[in-house]
Amino acid sequence: MAIRIRRAALAAVLATAIGPASAGALEEGVAAFDQGGYERAADLLAAPADNGDAEALYYLGRIREDGLDGDKDPAAAVDLYTRAAEQDHALAAYNLAVMHYDGRGTERDMEAAFAWFERSAKLGDADAQMQLGTMYKYGIGVEADADKSFRWYRKSALQGNYAAIERMPNTCGVKNIEARIH
Repeated sequence: MAIRIRRAALAAVLATAIGPASAGALEEGVAAFDQGGYERAADLLAAPADNGDAEALYYLGRIREDGLDGDKDPAAAVDLYTRAAEQDHALAAYNLAVMHYDGRGTERDMEAAFAWFERSAKLGDADAQMQLGTMYKYGIGVEADADKSFRWYRKSALQGNYAAIERMPNTCGVKNIEARIH
């Protein structure tokens, strides 16, 4: 029920911001994506994406990343995710970070991966927060820092990310965890 309410609110905001035709195409495109109609979704999302809509860019990025409509193009996915992430789309920033981390569609670049995970984490994405905890723990793309690692794991854990909860004691040792929580 909450999803329906959010989608209705999204449609209302989009209709006001980008016009009813684009908002309708975006809503229909997302619905087609959710139902597995990726070719239709790509067609419907093209116009809002051309107009710079971050949500449309994100969904098209997902389609291109894995070729869900038969047209796999990781480099295009990186471009689409970048354009959405630059508008503070948290999931696009997360996916872009993963692309840089894995070297798919772009050169493998741990510093870029860190920067995009950080942007997504600051926008509240629990998975990105956990990734930052891991990157700080092992010094991947950034200098290792146990305190920052713990803080990012904790932020993620507070959102219910069980993987982050499991990693917290391993970051600072079980004896020190009580002091760090308070």
